[in-house]
Amino acid sequence: MKVSIPNERQTKISFDPVPHKYYDDGGIEYTSVTTLIGKYAPKFNKRYWSMYTALRDAGYKVRGDNKQYKVIYVDGIPRSLDSLYKITAAANAVKDVTNEWTRLTNVACNRGNLIHDGLETDINASKGDLKGESNSIIQPHQSLEGVLLKINTVEQLDDTGLQFRYPEIYKRLVWYISQDCIIYAEKRIYSTAYQIAGMIDVLIVKRGTNKFAILDWKTNKDKMHFESGYYKKVKIGGKWVKSDNFIQTFDDKLHSPIEHLDNCKGVKYSLQLSLYAYVMELWGYELVGNGLTICHIRPDMKPIFINCHYYKNEIASLLLDHYVKNVIKLEPEKPKVTFGISA
Repeated sequence: MKVSIPNERQTKISFDPVPHKYYDDGGIEYTSVTTLIGKYAPKFNKRYWSMYTALRDAGYKVRGDNKQYKVIYVDGIPRSLDSLYKITAAANAVKDVTNEWTRLTNVACNRGNLIHDGLETDINASKGDLKGESNSIIQPHQSLEGVLLKINTVEQLDDTGLQFRYPEIYKRLVWYISQDCIIYAEKRIYSTAYQIAGMIDVLIVKRGTNKFAILDWKTNKDKMHFESGYYKKVKIGGKWVKSDNFIQTFDDKLHSPIEHLDNCKGVKYSLQLSLYAYVMELWGYELVGNGLTICHIRPDMKPIFINCHYYKNEIASLLLDHYVKNVIKLEPEKPKVTFGISA
């Protein structure tokens, strides 16, 4: 099956933050980069793992069935998930577990938003642009020079106080400035061909060239891993807590056509940055070597910078799959049948 991908065209992209959706000037909804990556990851089975956690926290010895998610072994006895939910005490315990998960998620999201917003404000302030009005959409095939405001000097960066809050990040941005680079915060990009859009945390462009790099903030509290696995939990003082013992797994993969990649935060974040870079290259820009970097800001720890692999081939396969299934919505070709035998 041959598929022809149309050329990129200029459009106006609007962003609705409540449903987190993008639209072009024709009203077509675009898939966000993070949503697209998420479609190729196995979904977390909340109903199963909340019951598993509730039983474990109640003191039972539990073992999961990671294939079908229909049975939990409780003290060595297989119990169907449906039968466990019919036990009132177990069902009520599940509510406590999910409420705690929601609380922890909200705490993490609020912390991440505060850090993201603060860093964005710092960069905008250094450009004399507190409202971020210079962070307009980068148009395909359009020169950045003379269109957007930019950070020009270290003195402008000093005015933000970033050097006191995050000296490691400050030093990195100073280095970019010393290399005659332009720095943009929360830069919105899109592809009309694939109907995707997203926002790059920090886009760095070498002045007078088409060379670029990407810096992305991540605020996960745990160490970032680039292989699938989990932190083993141990019981301390009657409570189950996460230990520092990371157990690698080998059967937790992403979905086709990138099923050879591990289902873990490090790989998914790398795919996110790779997709941003791929879209930039569609517009004629050139990614510099080791140009995809995560700045991992963990609680009460110094930020660290992690270079990400550019999954260019995987992104090309992923985008083609997305284009066929969600943009032009082609039905899979059916095998030819001759005399009742599939060809």
